[in-house]
Amino acid sequence: MSLISRLNPQALRVAGTKATINYGLNKLRFPAAVPVGSDIRTKVELVDVTSVDDKRILATYKTTVEINGQDKPACVVENLAMYVA
Repeated sequence: MSLISRLNPQALRVAGTKATINYGLNKLRFPAAVPVGSDIRTKVELVDVTSVDDKRILATYKTTVEINGQDKPACVVENLAMYVA
């Protein structure tokens, strides 16, 4: 779970913002354990975007942490990011 905030910015680039704030998590699940030495990757899907005010936008992403060679993901979570213009 601690890797999500590190891996997601590599997949998501939001132009025109001064700051990105990790705003929290929803619906956190761990369907499978990650074996030692396994390769993992994240799959990110934009679920919702809400304007908070004229300078802030709240985005909800569904992030799935996949384990190479495994059917079940290691983690499925909705993570929230606040973008400040």
